[in-house]
Amino acid sequence: MVKRVVLVGGGHAHIQVVRQLKPADHDGVEFVMISDAPTAYYSGMIPGAVAGMYSDEECQVNLVSLCDHCKWKFVVGRVTNVDKLARTITYAGDTTEDTVMSYDLMSLDVGSTIRLPFPTPSSPQCVSTRPISLLNSKISSLIEGWRKDRRTSLTLAVVGSGAAGTEMAFGLKARFKRELGLDPDVMLIDSHDKPLPQGYGKRVVRALENGCRKRNIKF
Repeated sequence: MVKRVVLVGGGHAHIQVVRQLKPADHDGVEFVMISDAPTAYYSGMIPGAVAGMYSDEECQVNLVSLCDHCKWKFVVGRVTNVDKLARTITYAGDTTEDTVMSYDLMSLDVGSTIRLPFPTPSSPQCVSTRPISLLNSKISSLIEGWRKDRRTSLTLAVVGSGAAGTEMAFGLKARFKRELGLDPDVMLIDSHDKPLPQGYGKRVVRALENGCRKRNIKF
């Protein structure tokens, strides 16, 4: 009987698994990746994309081509249920009916979401960084709207002063300055009293603080 290994999601970890685990070395095993999109964003490049350093396409991994090259089966589908007792996965694909797939080994790598401490805002001026695939288009829509309004000043607030938040602040500052010809006021908001609150050395924190001062990013 053929066994089946299923990776749900095309995240960073699963991309490395596909690259390194060769089906030819494992007779009698089918290797499958299921993802709700044929491409996956590399989150490490997103601040650069926000700043305009990279295009959206340059930040994406083509999962279809990757799986084809590595001899994995790729399925476009949104997983709606996992039955760990029956060892089955239910997903919605191209058809109107859900599809059930059995598995012998399954791994989840579907990315993170943001749990807001308040109701999801309806204002387009409040942008969540997740899902990553929509972030750049949301920012572009904001810029286009403010360009039509002929804004002469802007204040941007980034909630969270970890590595991702500070990179985002730098990227937004550069993007809005270049595309709108304005030097927006940018501030980092956090419950801590300094950027990069945990897990970073003093030199890194000092370099970040100097970078914020150089760009007039307030904390």
